[in-house]
Amino acid sequence: MITDPSTVNPIAIERLVVQARGQAGVIGMGLLCIPHGTLRAGGGSNGGYLEAMETIQHEFNAIGYPVTTSTTELFTTARSEGSRLRLAGLVTDVNNNVCFPLGGFGDTTNGSADAMVTIEWQVFDSLTKDIALKLSTTGFAKVSQTSEPLLAADEEAVRMSVRHFIGSPEFQRLAHTMTPSASPELPAGKPRKS
Repeated sequence: MITDPSTVNPIAIERLVVQARGQAGVIGMGLLCIPHGTLRAGGGSNGGYLEAMETIQHEFNAIGYPVTTSTTELFTTARSEGSRLRLAGLVTDVNNNVCFPLGGFGDTTNGSADAMVTIEWQVFDSLTKDIALKLSTTGFAKVSQTSEPLLAADEEAVRMSVRHFIGSPEFQRLAHTMTPSASPELPAGKPRKS
């Protein structure tokens, strides 16, 4: 938990892009979860992971980490423009399995699922104008007897991946590397002329 937000660099959460494509899992039906079809991973910006953006922001907020963007923003705001750190994620691997025990009777809302997601997190440092950190983390989740089991398992797997990222020593070092205070007369990074 961050007790003093001024001790860390605020972060702007930019986007999550799904790069993983192809078969991502199996749909099972009946009490024995007999394979009935396959699940496919999509691609493109925020493809199926809009809820994940809220999950990512929630995890940062839950520990008191200052986030300068909102999941409801359509455009970058002045508040997020001032963030030194900008976070984006690239979903490189997705694996889902879902079982609908009563699927043969038409009930495809209640069931169980597991999800595994690997996300390559990239942190852009606005001060150095470079990628300051690239780190892949994997999250896994299993849910039972719930409505929309695939969505619930995916959200929890993303949540676990975010937690692994936030807790990593690499991100912690970057988060606590503070920008030197700028002189009021000069923008940060500009040397004084003698």
